[in-house]
Amino acid sequence: MLDRILTELTIGGISRKADGKTKERAETLRSQLVGLSGNILTFKTHGWVQRVQLVRLPKWLNRFREGKKKLVDVVSWSIHSDVKVACSCPSMLYGGFAYIASEGGFKVGRDQTRFPKVRNPGLNGSVCKHLVKVLEDLPGLVATVTRLVKRGMKQEEAEPAPKAALRKGRGG
Repeated sequence: MLDRILTELTIGGISRKADGKTKERAETLRSQLVGLSGNILTFKTHGWVQRVQLVRLPKWLNRFREGKKKLVDVVSWSIHSDVKVACSCPSMLYGGFAYIASEGGFKVGRDQTRFPKVRNPGLNGSVCKHLVKVLEDLPGLVATVTRLVKRGMKQEEAEPAPKAALRKGRGG
């Protein structure tokens, strides 16, 4: 899905590509991975204005716990598989990218059902420049994401079960 979002995406039988202008604009940005919560990576891109991006990875933790796979292999697999994305920029909403992502099945959060008839009636492109930058950088972050996952797993093991769950016999 990652490659498909950036190169060529087919929605309703019509091909959509991230256009050259968007890719050029993305080159001027810096992306920074700021955290991992569950299976959602949070990024910030820095340009004229700082924007926040979310990349939801598939439910990979169960795959790791069930099999004999190495964690780094599972993280790599999840980064290159069916990711879902969102961005806080106005282009995502008003430029029609949220609608395109909803129709393509790769939007994080509530689907956008409003067709962008004013700003992008031709449905040009697939994602905003911020997401182009993040998705291009994502494959190089496998080791970093693996470290974040390991840190999160250690914190989960160290945290005691909530007292309410223990009283009801559900935790522990």
